[in-house]
Amino acid sequence: MKVHDFVAIGLGPFNLGLACLTDPLRESDGLSGVFLEARDRFDWHPGMLLDDATLQVPFLADLVTMADPTSRWSFLNYLKQQGNLYPFYIRESFYPLRREYDDYCRWAAERLGTIRFGQRVVTVEHDGSAYRTLTSTGETWLSKRLVVGIGTSPRIPAPLTALVEEAAHPLVEEAAHPLVEEVPGPLVEEVAQRPSRDPAPVPPLVEEVAGPLVEEVAQQPSRDPAAVPPLVEEVAGPLVEEVAQRPSRDQAAVPPLVEEVAGPLVEEVAQRPSRDPATVTHSADYLAHKAALQQQRTITIVGSGQSAAEVYHDLLAEAPDHGYELVWLTRSPRFFPMEYTKLTLEMTSPEYAGYHRALPVETRDRLAREQRHLFKGISGDLVDAIFDLHYQQRVTGAGPRTTLLTNTEVRGARRVAGGHELDLLHVETGESFGLTTEGLVLATGYAPTTPDFLDGLRDRIRFDERGRYDVAGDYSVDVAGGEVFVQNAEEHTHSVLAPDLGMGAYRNSVIIAAMLGREVYPVEKRIAVQTFGVPDHLRRSPVGAR
Repeated sequence: MKVHDFVAIGLGPFNLGLACLTDPLRESDGLSGVFLEARDRFDWHPGMLLDDATLQVPFLADLVTMADPTSRWSFLNYLKQQGNLYPFYIRESFYPLRREYDDYCRWAAERLGTIRFGQRVVTVEHDGSAYRTLTSTGETWLSKRLVVGIGTSPRIPAPLTALVEEAAHPLVEEAAHPLVEEVPGPLVEEVAQRPSRDPAPVPPLVEEVAGPLVEEVAQQPSRDPAAVPPLVEEVAGPLVEEVAQRPSRDQAAVPPLVEEVAGPLVEEVAQRPSRDPATVTHSADYLAHKAALQQQRTITIVGSGQSAAEVYHDLLAEAPDHGYELVWLTRSPRFFPMEYTKLTLEMTSPEYAGYHRALPVETRDRLAREQRHLFKGISGDLVDAIFDLHYQQRVTGAGPRTTLLTNTEVRGARRVAGGHELDLLHVETGESFGLTTEGLVLATGYAPTTPDFLDGLRDRIRFDERGRYDVAGDYSVDVAGGEVFVQNAEEHTHSVLAPDLGMGAYRNSVIIAAMLGREVYPVEKRIAVQTFGVPDHLRRSPVGAR
C-alpha cells in the first residue's frame, strides 16, 4: 500500500489552499498528498450565503495569491475562466461576494486531482511506521504526516445548550405524548393499528390535524382533566364521539375517519398561518431555517458579530412583508465595528503571531477576550446599513417593532408553550429580566474541537494544561514535531492570525516548508512597521551586569 507524504483531513478554505499550493509540487518535488472530505462537495458556510454578503477581506486573500501570485488557482484566474474578470474590475470593489468566493473554492476543488469527497474519517492510528487513516467507506490511507483542517463547530453558550438539544428532536414526537394521553387518543390509536407503520402518514396527521389541539392543551393554565372536557367538547368532541360509536377498529375505516370527522378541523388548520412554535437554530444554518423563522411572531437574535448583524439586517429588510417582531441582544457593551485601521491589521502578521505565542497562557487567554472586536466585530458598512434601513422604515412607516439590547447576558432558557423563554441579566445595572420568543437565532460564533478520530493518537499529540493543542511555530502539534499539523485550531497560541483567510496561504507556506525542509514559497519573517514586545536595542541590562 502506498505511503503518502501527508494525508489532509477536512476541506475548508485552508486545506483547500494547501491542496492548491502542493498541486505543482507533486511533479517538481515528488510531494504526495491526499485530501479527505466527508461531504460530497465543497460547501463553505452554506447557511450564511446571503445574496449581498461579501467577504471581510480583499480578493488577494484567496487560496494561493499571498504565497504564489502566479498560481493557476488564484481568484483572478477563476474570474478570467468564468468570464467575469472585467465585470469584477468595473465593479471597483476589493471584496468578493461570499457566494462568489464559495463558487471559486468549488471551482478549484473540482479540478484538483488529490481531493477525495465522501471520505469521512473514522479513526487515525500510528502503526509504528506510518499514520493509518480509516474512512467510513472502509478505505485505509497511509501517510508520514497529517494535516488536520476540520474547521470549527458552532459554539452554543452553556445556558442555551439544553434548549438547542431539545429543539433538535422532532417536534411532533414531543407533541404526540400529551396528544395521545389527554385528548384524541382513539384517533392516534386507530392510526397505530394500520398494517403499515410507515412514519410518513403519521406526522402530517399529528402535526397538521391535531397539532393545534396540542398547543391549545399545553397553554391551559391547569393540566387537570377537568380543564380538558370543554376543549374536547368544543373542538374534538365530535371526533371522539364518532370514534366511540364505531362498531369495529377496521383499518379501512381510518381514511373516512380523517376525512369525514376531522375534515372541518383540517380545513380550519389549513386556514391558519403555519407557525412552528419552537424554531431555534445557530446562524450556521440560518438560510435553511429562514422560511420557518419568518412564520413566527417574534424572532430573537443572540450575538454581536458579523453573522448576527447579517441575520438581523436580512430579517429587518423583509419584516414588512411578514409582520414579525425582532429582538437583537448581545452581551457586549455595544455593537462593536470591526477595526480596519492599518496598524491594527498588522496584528495578523508573523511577528505578532510569534510574540503572542511566547506570552504566558493566562495573558494569551486574557488578550483573546479583550481583542474579540478586532476580528469578530461587525463591518462598519453593515452597521451603517442597519441604521439606514431602520431610518428608511421609520419614514415609510413600514418598520416592525424592534428591540436592540447591549450588555445583556442569557442566563437561562427553556421551552414553553408557544416558543422559548430566556432569562436575561443586564450586566451593567445588575437587573434580571426576560423575554419569550418563538424564533431564536444563535449567532454565538464557532469554536475549535478535537475530533474523536484522533483519540488513538493522544499519546503522540501535545496539549496545554487546558486541554488545547500546544501548537508550535510551524503549526505542528505532535510530540516528535513536524508530523501532525493543524489549520485554524491555534487561535489560543497564534491569536487573530488563525481564522484570517488572508493568512491561510502564509500558514500553508510554513507547513509545506516543514514537510519539505525548504521554503518552496518564501515565508515572510517581518512585515509590520511596529514592534511587538520590547525591542532588543531598548532592553536594559540587569543591575550589576556589565
